[in-house]
Amino acid sequence: MAIEHARAHTVPKPWGVVDLRPWSNARHDGNAIGEIWYERPGGAAADSSLLLKLLFTSQPLSIQVHPDDAFAHSMGLPRGKSEAWYVLSATPEAKVALGLKQRMAPQQLREAVDDGSISNLVVWRAVSPDDVIFVPAGTIHAIGAGLVIAELQQRSDATFRLFDHGRQRELHIESAMAVANAGPADFRAQPNRLTNERTLLVSNPHFVFEKIDLPPNSAWCLAADRETWLLVISGGARTGSFDVTYTPAPSAWWASWRTRAAGRLRACCSASNSRAQWMQDGHRSRRCQLHSLEQRRSQRTDVWKQLNDSTSACSLHRQSSSASLRNCYFYP
Repeated sequence: MAIEHARAHTVPKPWGVVDLRPWSNARHDGNAIGEIWYERPGGAAADSSLLLKLLFTSQPLSIQVHPDDAFAHSMGLPRGKSEAWYVLSATPEAKVALGLKQRMAPQQLREAVDDGSISNLVVWRAVSPDDVIFVPAGTIHAIGAGLVIAELQQRSDATFRLFDHGRQRELHIESAMAVANAGPADFRAQPNRLTNERTLLVSNPHFVFEKIDLPPNSAWCLAADRETWLLVISGGARTGSFDVTYTPAPSAWWASWRTRAAGRLRACCSASNSRAQWMQDGHRSRRCQLHSLEQRRSQRTDVWKQLNDSTSACSLHRQSSSASLRNCYFYP
């Protein structure tokens, strides 16, 4: 078992924000910061299949599209780029764009890109804090001004810009047209409440995205067998020798469970048929904890059953503090 406090670094963008407070105290020589990337410390980022970011917008981003895995492989890239957005903060006028108002033939799309009318053909919709949007590879999309977004994506930098609001940056029209689904798109993900504490936000072949809301003064176990990212957005907890807290900005953690955990961290070791799940530890015996886990398996919804992969996992004990702990939780 390994758990690491993720390293955060800033990325300047022309559409970014100079003052990131209260989300971060980071500065970049007076330049606008558009993104904070969370990565594994010690140069281990290449081992990750996912990338977790915070986005800060003062202007609209480019209208763009990402390739799927097959197209990325044809370019010599390891993977494509599907992503999900969790809205942390939004001004009253904040909007995002997803898909087009109507299906367009390739020649129509090219003409709309050439004359700039594509900016009026994408579907802009208002968003609010806690909204979740899934952006599959191939979806034409954009993010408007006035937003702070937690973005989870496949770890890829393959972005093809169709329109950039006159910023004079390079466009990638041929590649974009080759991968774009030039039609309408589903706007919001439909959350599915699994338990009082867990809400499944997005599930797709590349990652699963959950929101966890743990009550104060309660003990929990996490069972996972894949790369896992945890973004704390309020409250705090104690995990082994680590304090997992929002202090005063979101903190991110990377974890990977490859073998069974030892009991020294009050770990609840078990065999799980799902890729990850949370289970309450009421200070009972290990047998009772396992029995409780089996009961939860039998009560899973059909959506959760889709995640089964029949692999063993271990769990990590988490003790919440007096404040409620709310997390965005991601794993592939």
